[in-house]
Amino acid sequence: MKASSNCIPLLLFFYLSLWLIPAHAADPIQTQYGINGEVEVDLLSTSTNGGILTAVFAYRNTGDGKLQIRYAVSDVYFLEKSEGKKYHVLSDSTGKPLATPLDGKILSIQASNFKPGSRKLVWFKFPAPPESIQAIDLVLPDALPFENIALSR
Repeated sequence: MKASSNCIPLLLFFYLSLWLIPAHAADPIQTQYGINGEVEVDLLSTSTNGGILTAVFAYRNTGDGKLQIRYAVSDVYFLEKSEGKKYHVLSDSTGKPLATPLDGKILSIQASNFKPGSRKLVWFKFPAPPESIQAIDLVLPDALPFENIALSR
């Protein structure tokens, strides 16, 4: 009986360890290099709902030092190639872009929070393209374009 009672703490530790291990994020849809060579940007998801397209990205600091990411949200868009139409980020009734993290109308990831090896999430909301559009190109000012992204509806 004594041997089995010694196993209980070990089993408890094992099961708690499994519970505390963080789940791995799904593979990105596409990854592009940042223009500065010290960032990689993952497109994690796109979804449409109620006439709105949401795109979620993860910036990864692959460099050796802290980085700051700043650009005007007005420079973010997606391109629907068959009609050659650009769709820019939506704004709320006060003119604030539907995106985060923001500093006014500037997307801003502060250097103090973006250390080597860290990852920061960013999202944007756009008007959804017509149902007939199956793929788009997403453009961020500081990364190579994300091309031929299939839309899930």
